[in-house]
Amino acid sequence: MINIGICDDDIIWLDMLSQKVTEHFHTKGHSINLVTFLNIDQLQKYDGPFLDLLLLDIIFPDKWGTEFAKHFSKQSGCEHTTLIFVSSYGEAAFECYRYNAFRFIRKDRIDEELQEALDSFELRYQNKIFNTQLCINDHYIYTIDIKYIETSFDRHNLLFHTEKEEIRVRGRLSYYYPLLKEYGFGQPHQSYLVNYSFIQSFRTDTEILKNNLEIPMSRTFKKAFKNSFLEWKRKTSHVLSL
Repeated sequence: MINIGICDDDIIWLDMLSQKVTEHFHTKGHSINLVTFLNIDQLQKYDGPFLDLLLLDIIFPDKWGTEFAKHFSKQSGCEHTTLIFVSSYGEAAFECYRYNAFRFIRKDRIDEELQEALDSFELRYQNKIFNTQLCINDHYIYTIDIKYIETSFDRHNLLFHTEKEEIRVRGRLSYYYPLLKEYGFGQPHQSYLVNYSFIQSFRTDTEILKNNLEIPMSRTFKKAFKNSFLEWKRKTSHVLSL
């Protein structure tokens, strides 16, 4: 599921863009969740799943889209969002790229430039194919940000370790493993799930993650874990070569 947002204060353009984007992804066989916003305030109040793609107009009556973009990219989770500016003012293109915009689309060339931008976004999105979102304790996290998950000492809770925080949630690994397996997670031990992308090397009975963190690897799980890791490497090497 691709989460897409479109923000434009012109309702006619908003409807037209929504239709064009929907048709594009449905033609390619992608499932999308599309949300629309008529102004920056609505966009700022959005609290749904992180957006994979945001199409943003530049000029609004109350504030500029570029002003919003300046702060947007610094927010937690928003670094994963691909930003495309859409505007009638072609001279604003260079200004937009200061805010890490993926594309700048001119409204008078919407058909040709939107098609190219969405095609290019799809290639970028394919590189994140092993990434999705989980809702943990009422907030969303990307699986790509989870380093590993471990069972707590009381055996009733799990600790989700990300690069920014540690999240405690009541549950069992047996519930999360089937959900996370296709997104590059393996089980080296009965008490751990590990994100393959954080593995740097292996030792006899452990795997070494980034920052030299060691995770135990039991005899029961070792062979299957290493085999699934190699299979993941083959798949991701193919994706990254697109």
